[in-house]
Amino acid sequence: MRGILGTAQRGNRRRGGYSLMELTVSTAAASMLVAGIGSTIYVASRAVGDGDGERAPVVAGSMTIEQLASDLQYAVNFTERSATAVEFTVADRNGDAASETIRYEWSGAPGEPVTRTFNGGDPQTVAGNVHDFDLDYRVQTVTQITESAGGSTESAEMLLASFTGWSGVTPTEAYRPLTSTSWVTEYFEPTWPVDADQLNITRVRVMLAKSADPGDLSVGIHAASGGTGPAPETTPIGTVQTVSGAGLTSTYEWQEITFSDVALTNASSGYNIVLKGVGSGARVRYYLGATAPADSTVYLYTSSSGSSWAPSASVQARYDVPFYVYGTYTSSTPTETTTERYFIRSIGIGLQVGSDADGRIESGSEVLNAPEVAGP
Repeated sequence: MRGILGTAQRGNRRRGGYSLMELTVSTAAASMLVAGIGSTIYVASRAVGDGDGERAPVVAGSMTIEQLASDLQYAVNFTERSATAVEFTVADRNGDAASETIRYEWSGAPGEPVTRTFNGGDPQTVAGNVHDFDLDYRVQTVTQITESAGGSTESAEMLLASFTGWSGVTPTEAYRPLTSTSWVTEYFEPTWPVDADQLNITRVRVMLAKSADPGDLSVGIHAASGGTGPAPETTPIGTVQTVSGAGLTSTYEWQEITFSDVALTNASSGYNIVLKGVGSGARVRYYLGATAPADSTVYLYTSSSGSSWAPSASVQARYDVPFYVYGTYTSSTPTETTTERYFIRSIGIGLQVGSDADGRIESGSEVLNAPEVAGP
């Protein structure tokens, strides 16, 4: 038992101490470490701490550029840009939920400092004895072309619709008297040019003659009932024109009625010329063709002031009023606008601390938000 205990005690004594050789090696390693740290501190103090050191201007310039580049990288808006001064905003940095304003500036006089101002406070020197400082803003130009409706262009007058007879059919000429209750209408579908926004009816021609007791008559343009007609809607489009019965002859002649405010805007609708008598009125020519083919024009008449119209749909193809409708069309003229927008993508930075031109440092900063500015 004593032998075993004695062995354990001797083992404990060995783990609690160091041999002479271990102490010697440890002391030597510690001495080398202290010497290395001392050398590092000495070199650093010579490069940075000594304001007159050979590398001190370069180190100071590098630190200034690093700070400036770091600030510029997160700029979201520029309020001033020049070669020697820049003012910009960055996102909130102090927790007040407001953006921060940062300004760097050099007076341009050799030996003057570059200063940094934060949120309008006192300028702080970030590099002294500066002999050159310049900023180069790399601006990207983006050209945008946009189109707007612009103004309208009116065409020359053209024939919009007409009927003068059926091909291969010799019509029978007949007439219908126009009175205050006896009216005539001709349904037509005008030609719409591809780029037309609106048709403007300028004149209509129909064949009229005076009655035994001549009176005036009115001529108006109406939209077709339900857009498909052939009966007209009640309300006219634009101003209804009056034709003097006294100026008509006893024989049928083409009479021209002009309009100035009849604008058709629905390209999918048909329209009607509506002729009404005032008093005894006049007479209007129409054609009858027993073998006439169906077409896009339809003649109707009423003896009840428009409450009902004849003839029936089964025979409507046999009747038509000879007519011409003239007009112009308006179309939108697109206006193309070219806009140039400018975005700062990066900024070149040049800085020389001290009078030695070889100490000039050139670097740059990418501007991550690419803020838009007013010009290049």
